[in-house]
Formats: sequence, C-alpha cells, structure tokens
Amino acid sequence: MMRILKNPNEIESLPLSDPALRELRQQLAIPGYTPEELCTLWHDLPARLIFIEKGDLSEVLLMGLLAQLPSDLYF
Repeated sequence: MMRILKNPNEIESLPLSDPALRELRQQLAIPGYTPEELCTLWHDLPARLIFIEKGDLSEVLLMGLLAQLPSDLYF
C-alpha cells in the first residue's frame, strides 16, 4: 500500500505500531505550533507525507526515490 497523506492527522490511519506512530508524531511536530496550525502549514506549503509499506516497492526503486529527496526530509 502506498498512500500520500496531505494532513498530519491522517497518520493515525496508517498501519503502524503504537511506538512507530508516537515517533512519527514526534518527528512531525513543530514546537510552538498547535495541531490546527500544523495542518494549516501542511496545506499552505503544500507538505505531503508518502507512506510506502515494505514490499510495495523494490528496494532499488525505493532507494532511488529517497536519493531524490534532501536527507533531512525523511528518516
């Protein structure tokens, strides 16, 4: 499954473990922003989060996609 999330609140619907969801929420948080302000910021940028489940893409293709992004955009 590959999903493109346009809103940080959509991460709750991802099939991730609780620790992974907590970590993702922490990574997406911006100090001083309320959840509503963060959603507005995502809309205004426009920011997107691409969720790709393991097995959906070959590792070579995934590494190629990640190589196109600045390293501070993913973890």
